[in-house]
Amino acid sequence: GANHGITISGFTGVQIRNCAIRHDTGKGIYATNGSHSLSVDHVTVLCIGAPATGANANTGMINIECQSCSSVTISNVSLTDGSSNIYMAICDNAHVFNLNGYNARGPFPRGQLVQFNQCNTTLLTDFYCFNDFDISFTEDNVNCYHGDNHTVMRGCVDGNNSINGVG
Repeated sequence: GANHGITISGFTGVQIRNCAIRHDTGKGIYATNGSHSLSVDHVTVLCIGAPATGANANTGMINIECQSCSSVTISNVSLTDGSSNIYMAICDNAHVFNLNGYNARGPFPRGQLVQFNQCNTTLLTDFYCFNDFDISFTEDNVNCYHGDNHTVMRGCVDGNNSINGVG
């Protein structure tokens, strides 16, 4: 299987801060299995396995992925060339702010700056998303799928070359 930069599984109160993470075919940060109160702050994540242009080799090359976690806070991060910059599934009470995301690379169904999948009570605010038309391979830039009580505000999406998704 793929190697991840940092893996958190089933822990409470983990803090990842003030670091740079480079990942290849795996994920930059992968939190799963009921991890609670994860905090990611002042972190840069770069997928070095991305090709020069177009889609990544697989959908799992995500900068930050959280599965079945709660009360995750991601702030002051810069994320580049992941299949998605942030993917959260079944993660209630997730807060993401002060986010810069560059060139989401897919392939389908990935390609988002942020996707909340089956999450409730989420907040995405103060974000900037840049996708170079000649490099990125996007879908929806922000996607809130099958959940309730989402707030998205004070963001800028600069570029979307998706053949399926929307801004």
